[in-house]
Amino acid sequence: MDYSICQALKRFPHHVQALIIYDICCQWSLHFRQRVLESKFLELFDSLEIIGAVGKWHLATHIPECFLKFSLNFVEGAGEVDGEILETLWSPLDEVAGLTQAMSISHAQEVIDDHMNDSNWWKIISDSLCTKRSRATKGVSEMKPAFEQLTECLDASLVREWTEQERVAMEQRGDHLKIYEVVAKKLPTLAEIRLKLSETEVQHRNLSGLVSTITEGLAIEKSQMLLQCHVASLGSTCSVAQKNELLDRRRKLEARISAYEHKVSVIIKLNDDVRWAMQDGRTPGMDPEAGEASDDLLDLYPDEWFTPEKERITLPSALTAGEIDHLALKPIAMIESELRKGQVMDALGGLHLALGEKSLRF
Repeated sequence: MDYSICQALKRFPHHVQALIIYDICCQWSLHFRQRVLESKFLELFDSLEIIGAVGKWHLATHIPECFLKFSLNFVEGAGEVDGEILETLWSPLDEVAGLTQAMSISHAQEVIDDHMNDSNWWKIISDSLCTKRSRATKGVSEMKPAFEQLTECLDASLVREWTEQERVAMEQRGDHLKIYEVVAKKLPTLAEIRLKLSETEVQHRNLSGLVSTITEGLAIEKSQMLLQCHVASLGSTCSVAQKNELLDRRRKLEARISAYEHKVSVIIKLNDDVRWAMQDGRTPGMDPEAGEASDDLLDLYPDEWFTPEKERITLPSALTAGEIDHLALKPIAMIESELRKGQVMDALGGLHLALGEKSLRF
């Protein structure tokens, strides 16, 4: 690798900067100049500044500290490139791989070389760089108004401070690139909150399993929402197999609800005069469009067709605020509130991962 880089850089004697993109540049670049000095076969211009970077496809597998120092996003002048060459050819070469399985080694090599040369030829004659430049110019013109609008909404002193920090980071790099580090406190998950509440419950010698019961109620609510979305996706025209699958899922959900209601009735004592926040029996937070779509499907069945995904689940949040105070359910309501915070944290964590995956792909 050292020899290849030195030989390539010899072809640009008048350049003052070189961007080297390598899969493990974070390790290779540490003592590169020292290895050049100690070798009698390697030569490098002393005035040449080398900026190391890792291709975006490989950078995702590195430790988080590598992202700041070796991401192409933070190399001024690098543009929006992925830094991968051979990996981008894997997909078209996969189409040829089947043809070469029965070939001899020399024949297979000739076929692959032909396809590689054809790929390189098309890159030359297809004006791909011009196309990318036009696309980049269009993207800048579209994003510039939004960027200027965001800048105008910010404190001018902060903008000047951030601009200066960016200038120093681009010039000196190294630890100065830590300004791009995202400092985010790890939020507790639903499982962690449940464990903490359960441990507190046991410490107070409460063995009723209240936390587990409320957690099951929240899980049932989630299953109801998923089932309603599934019913909405079926519409009014679904196959016999889909109807059988729907019936099985409803039976399982109904069994879970019955078991839960039996268990929670021991913990939360309710009478017939209790006031519910939702009087129609539907679960709160459901998508109205999903409910309407499921009604279309129910027209195909008799009146006694059950819909467990619409049943009300007995939870403190399903009661009015006055009923919670009247029935002295504030401690149980606090437990439900903490568990719902865990649900929100899990959802935000999933969104964070999805956005990270999308940014990596695109």
